[in-house]
Amino acid sequence: MNTLLERTQKYISDNNLFTYNHKLLVAVSGGIDSMVLWDILKKLNYHFIVAHCNFQLRGEESNADEEFIRKKAFLENTTLKIIRFDTIVYASKLKLSIQETARKLRYDYFYELCSSEKCDFIVTAHNLDDRIETFFINLLRGTGLRGLCSIPVQNNKIVRPLLFCPRNDILNYAQLNRIEWREDSSNSEDKYLRNKIRHHIIPSLIEIKPDFYHIFSDNFQRLNAENKIIENILEYEILSNLFLYKNRIIIEKNKILRQEHLYSLFAYYLKQFRFTDKQVELLLSNKLQTGKVLKSSTHQIIVDRHRWILITNANTEVENDAEIFIYENTTNLVEPLTLKLSIIPIKNLENIPKSNLVACIDKQKLFFPLIIRKWKKGDSMIPLGMKGRKKISDILTGAKVSTVDRKNAYVIESNNEIVWLVGIRMSEKFKVTNETREVLLIELIRDDHDDDVRYHDRDYKPC
Repeated sequence: MNTLLERTQKYISDNNLFTYNHKLLVAVSGGIDSMVLWDILKKLNYHFIVAHCNFQLRGEESNADEEFIRKKAFLENTTLKIIRFDTIVYASKLKLSIQETARKLRYDYFYELCSSEKCDFIVTAHNLDDRIETFFINLLRGTGLRGLCSIPVQNNKIVRPLLFCPRNDILNYAQLNRIEWREDSSNSEDKYLRNKIRHHIIPSLIEIKPDFYHIFSDNFQRLNAENKIIENILEYEILSNLFLYKNRIIIEKNKILRQEHLYSLFAYYLKQFRFTDKQVELLLSNKLQTGKVLKSSTHQIIVDRHRWILITNANTEVENDAEIFIYENTTNLVEPLTLKLSIIPIKNLENIPKSNLVACIDKQKLFFPLIIRKWKKGDSMIPLGMKGRKKISDILTGAKVSTVDRKNAYVIESNNEIVWLVGIRMSEKFKVTNETREVLLIELIRDDHDDDVRYHDRDYKPC
């Protein structure tokens, strides 16, 4: 039997996950899986840095995990990035479970790091047991073929080079190579569904079928192959009946509803956006009134008269009353919008391109921390170049912001005064003048394909 090192290298090569020319960001919790992954990638001579999230959910145990990883990185001279989250506070604001919140915070941070550290991939230590557990979780909650495929080998920048490997093989490797790791006390509890499956269902199935892992590995290969066939059909059939407009997908619903095979395919298509079976049934019943909104954890569908409008939702959206602080030393913000902030002397202002995605603000007029939040009814400001106050709602109307997009408009405020209606209007009260010495430069970073309503007012020059 080949060593785990050799098997991992083969799996990386067979699935074209990454090469020696790539820089990797390795997610490390301190548990056995991630510590073994760290050791394997080091022995295989891949170029990587390590990242750890302290969710502060287990008190001193969480801090001990962090300290354990710090010492390991120091001894091995490995670049380490650590962040602490007040997860319970975030969960309350986002109205998500602790597990969902931790997952969102973790991956948002990893993607931010991946960009700032110029890494090519995010590497996680998910293994075959994780994949099987997720299969049963999805099965028990109700799922289709995509859910049965469980954890993918690669998802965007996230790659999983140990996904082929049973947890017991990882344990044997750790013991043989004298790798230290930290045990998460919550893993021994049956509080979560995953742990119940891990402690009770899988051992029983192994007892019934000793080659359980081999069978499931084959099952996942077949499920993924069949899912790929369906996705190819979807690409041909469904994508020809929808079109992209700005930052949304427009679906002509009458075309879908008239053809029985498209109806079934479309139900499958919507599953990737985490809509439930009940929501899909309700939508395809064609009984929802115009203006009705269906929400999943990641997207929402707005019912129009002749079409459905699909837009992203939970990846960047926070609740209307949630407020995010911008401190004086903040240089980057990834939630709820991606912002880049810098302080520049007034003499450098002429080098800043005129754009409605950039706000140039007199820093001396600001009171920190600033607050970024969604606009609300009654908000007003003095738009740049004007003397009187104007309601935010009227500014959005004047900028021809649609009903859908105005819900996602944000403001930045200082001491209860709006500084910038982000991407649309800046305030006259905070403009740069001849007396300005330092300028706070805030740049809204958007995807090249994102052309939503915040940028309609092309003639506005916030600087």
